Amino acid sequence: MKALKIFIAVLLLLAAIAAAFFIGKMFGGHDMAAMQTMSNGEMGDHDMGDAAMAAPAMSDDGMVAGGEKKIKYWVAPMDANFRRDKPGKSPMGMALVPVYDEPAGNGSDVTISAAVEQNLGVRTALVEKTEFVQTVKAVGSTMWNEASISMLHTRAEGWLETFNIASVGDRIEAGEILFEVFSPMLVTAQNEYLIAKRSGNRGLLRASEKRLLSLGITESQIEALGRSGDVLQRLPHRAMRSGVVTELMVRPGMYVMPANNIATLANDDSMWLNVQVFESDAAQLQLGKAATIWFEAFPGERFSGRIGYIYPELEMPTRTITVRIELPNSDGRLKANMFARVVLESDARRALQVPREAVIRSGAGSRVITSIGDGSFNVAVVKTGSVNDSHIEILEGLADGDRVVTSGQFLLDAEANGEQAMARLMAEKSMVPAFGVIDEFLPDNKLTITHDPVPELG
Repeated sequence: MKALKIFIAVLLLLAAIAAAFFIGKMFGGHDMAAMQTMSNGEMGDHDMGDAAMAAPAMSDDGMVAGGEKKIKYWVAPMDANFRRDKPGKSPMGMALVPVYDEPAGNGSDVTISAAVEQNLGVRTALVEKTEFVQTVKAVGSTMWNEASISMLHTRAEGWLETFNIASVGDRIEAGEILFEVFSPMLVTAQNEYLIAKRSGNRGLLRASEKRLLSLGITESQIEALGRSGDVLQRLPHRAMRSGVVTELMVRPGMYVMPANNIATLANDDSMWLNVQVFESDAAQLQLGKAATIWFEAFPGERFSGRIGYIYPELEMPTRTITVRIELPNSDGRLKANMFARVVLESDARRALQVPREAVIRSGAGSRVITSIGDGSFNVAVVKTGSVNDSHIEILEGLADGDRVVTSGQFLLDAEANGEQAMARLMAEKSMVPAFGVIDEFLPDNKLTITHDPVPELG
């Protein structure tokens, strides 16, 4: 019995050893196969092969063979936040590029190799002080020349017996009879004039003439009345100038009084173009500045004009200033409320400028990436001025002859942590060392300090 138990124990031990050997053989084979597949398959892929070929040979401590600089990490070309400690591929399928560990004190915010610089497509431009032409782009719409608008009223109450205006938009020619009014008051005033004329009383005659003139009868009509002696039952009213009817308030047969506006006329020999200019461009506005104008109604045709008036008030909803340009319109092509695109140009002046794409704007201000050579780049805080189609004026932060990055600057800015670098630069610029004694601690994390004079603060 005891021998049987020993025999069974030996069998179980042998079975356990065999099972362990079989399991180890099976999983070990899979691992080796996977490693072999990785070596001969993925690394044999064309893209990964390129990455392996592009990757410098590296020792165990990360030092590149041949005595080159040490590699800190590997980064995706299109995403500076994707970092690895060895070569590979980015989520976009692009080969990772190395970032080298620079010696302390090189004075740059970020340094990359020439190969990485080429892969990122880094391009630079020269900071130059050359001629700068400020352009202001705006939009506007046409309207009637308000200086030519006139309103028709009758000076004597009565009825519109004849009315020759059909609707708004009718064109009126100078001298044309617009309407005729029957007014008992006018008939009585004409009879009084004839009586005064026959009486020979000069004072009474002059008083009668003045009354007729005040009621809207012209001097030529008074002379005709004196010659013929025929009283006009209906007084005709003629247009004093040519124009277009923009408003019509009455209809034939209505009873009208001097307070009633019968119609409104506007002359269209010239039109006003009201241009809306953003508040940020207000400093560029001045009377007489030349303007180039394009109308959607006349594609490819260019109109010219000059600023004739700058309105003194800013429009709150749109934060724009309105300027007026008067345009000739003898042919009548321009209509009211036509949309127009306007470009206002100022005289050329010399200014320090960089391409628009070089400036990185954020809530903290504006900055650029400057190239200091040998793959080293710095973050520079700048103060910008006017802007035109292609360049931005630089007021502070750069000098003539500097080089700024115009392509790839956002990747370099992310690598240099531009926001923090900018905050550091601004803090270094604004901080001044001083000595003092704390007098009192105040609420809201405030305190009062008695300090020695600080010459830097004046």
